[in-house]
Amino acid sequence: GISSLEEQEAVAAAKNWGIPKAYKSFDDMLQDSAVSSVYNVLPREVRAAWTIRALKAGKHVLSETPLGVNAREAFLVQRAAEDAGRVLLEGTHPTCHPVTKRVREMIVQGKVGALEQIDLNLPVNHGLDGKMVCSRAGALMSLGC
Repeated sequence: GISSLEEQEAVAAAKNWGIPKAYKSFDDMLQDSAVSSVYNVLPREVRAAWTIRALKAGKHVLSETPLGVNAREAFLVQRAAEDAGRVLLEGTHPTCHPVTKRVREMIVQGKVGALEQIDLNLPVNHGLDGKMVCSRAGALMSLGC
């Protein structure tokens, strides 16, 4: 299923993507016993709070990066996962990117010689309907750095 800040957005997205259920609210989704896990892509200002609510509702959570806006929020989210006995993962772009995996393979296999320094360029286009998503905290926070 899918949920959104606006019910009509959830209904439209469900129809557009062939998702069988659109929830009226996030709380409705969290109360559904058929939902075992959630992918939290909410804005970072509310992401930690909703991640904690999902964990307390017994859901596993894959969170968009960053988990929170500061170390305190990250600690609270981690603690909530531990207390709930649920899996919490952060979908960090650079870590999961195929290029990063390939570079790691090459390093481990010794194909690049002795590693002294890595310089990395992340040409990531963070845009949503023409608006820059990372305009408030900067691109590195949106990448989880």
